[in-house]
Amino acid sequence: MIQLRSKGPEVVKIQQMLKMTGQRVSTDGDFGLGTMAAVQQFQKQFGIPVNGMVDNATEAALLQATEVQRAKMLRDADLYAGARKVGVAPEALMAVRDVESLGHGFLTNGKAIILFEGQVFWRLLEKAGAAPSKYQAGNEDILHPKFIAGNPLYKQDQHARLEKAAALDILGVDVSSLAHQSASWGLFQIMGFHFIRLGFSSVHDFCKAMSTSENEQFDIFLRFLQVENMLDDLRNLRWANFALRYNGKEYAANKYDVRLAAFYKKHIGLESADGDSEMVATGEGGRPFGIDAAYF
Repeated sequence: MIQLRSKGPEVVKIQQMLKMTGQRVSTDGDFGLGTMAAVQQFQKQFGIPVNGMVDNATEAALLQATEVQRAKMLRDADLYAGARKVGVAPEALMAVRDVESLGHGFLTNGKAIILFEGQVFWRLLEKAGAAPSKYQAGNEDILHPKFIAGNPLYKQDQHARLEKAAALDILGVDVSSLAHQSASWGLFQIMGFHFIRLGFSSVHDFCKAMSTSENEQFDIFLRFLQVENMLDDLRNLRWANFALRYNGKEYAANKYDVRLAAFYKKHIGLESADGDSEMVATGEGGRPFGIDAAYF
């Protein structure tokens, strides 16, 4: 039985399943008061005797409620196999994953976790010969010329923002393609505009792969690290070097390298991390603390 003060990977699995059912809980492997409250809430919702403990009935209900989502999850064995393949410590890959998405590639509704970036959409429209300012009125939630720190738009439904952007009608411009290129996708928040370098014939093929499973998201991330020559920095734990290239020039202000190091130390058992991530999923959207996945 898993209960208050239990710790370890089994607790992480329970916390992950609770999160899949919509409970707000940290996946830190520590069964504290927050996890107990989430278990109690789940038990209430599913008509299970409320005791705050993961007994047989509660575990069975969690497994049943999360069957579809769990089929999409990245297994530890696959993560370790991928780490061996590229010669990087698995804990370093876990650190990037946790900073970017707290270890979740999908929302509770089964859609891939994304962040839609209005400033990227603006730049891509400019490159396509359109004048974004002409279309900004009434579309301020999807079009803005510069990155906005602490952008409240990240708390909105990100898929709804993407769909709104894709539906813009601009003569001679494949707006749907540019809109999908303007979102970061999955566990590791890879921007859609990298689709060609990652071997996809279209951004829609890239998005389809990202929406398949966390295994696909992980494979695309490893391919991204290889294509962008970022593996050495991770192999040698050069967090600042990696952060600059992956997160952008604002990485220090975002404490991206500091958080990478903290999560790495957590995973090798040296200390606990504070749980900060680039994205904290809130319903259909997320809230980043900085720039995602190697902008222009």
